[in-house]
Amino acid sequence: MTLQKFFFGMGIWVAVLPYLGFPSTTDRVLYILSGALLMYAAYKMKMVTTHVEVTEYTQPKKAVSRPRIKKEIEKVTLEEIIPLTNEEPTEI
Repeated sequence: MTLQKFFFGMGIWVAVLPYLGFPSTTDRVLYILSGALLMYAAYKMKMVTTHVEVTEYTQPKKAVSRPRIKKEIEKVTLEEIIPLTNEEPTEI
């Protein structure tokens, strides 16, 4: 039985347990045993996943970056935007 099936079955067990009609003391004992069993299974699952032997080391993949586009910035002076002249404004 895989751990996934075990946890799924325990989830169903805990969901159905209140509706089985056991006396409250029996119900509490079953909840405590179910909880202890779930904690033990989670501990064993952590032990299994942390002690996996690494057989091959691979370099992490580098992110592919887009080539940067160089934009030429045109320098504009204030005189080009607002021409400075000594002329009087003309009436329209």
